[in-house]
Amino acid sequence: MFFLKMLACLGLLTAGGIGTKFLIRYERMELKMKQLESISTMAKILSHEIRNPLGSIKGFSQYLAEKITERDYKRYLGIIFNEALRIERLTDELIFYVNPVKIEPKQFDLRELVEEVWLSFKDKYPQVDVTFLLKERILVS
Repeated sequence: MFFLKMLACLGLLTAGGIGTKFLIRYERMELKMKQLESISTMAKILSHEIRNPLGSIKGFSQYLAEKITERDYKRYLGIIFNEALRIERLTDELIFYVNPVKIEPKQFDLRELVEEVWLSFKDKYPQVDVTFLLKERILVS
């Protein structure tokens, strides 16, 4: 009987230890999740705050590049514009890293897509003549 009581106590102690370890790991995971949420929120706010002045920098550099005739200054304004674009891409990557977009594939008509792409290019390349022979829909999943 004594042996059974000791075995039961040992079982309870083991279960308690396992439960305690589980709770500690759960609390650590919960803390990590809160930290990640804070980082995500901070990155969104930071990205928004960076984008506002970047829009002005890009816009005014383009405006001045159109107004100024001196080539050296145009080159410098081009550098300013390109660097602003680079910072904008970096903020996009930061947002994508902390808040990845879920891609949900859906069905589309390949023929319509090709025609739409062609419409965007036909004014730019009037010398190219394209004829679509396929009339039925091509559904892609």
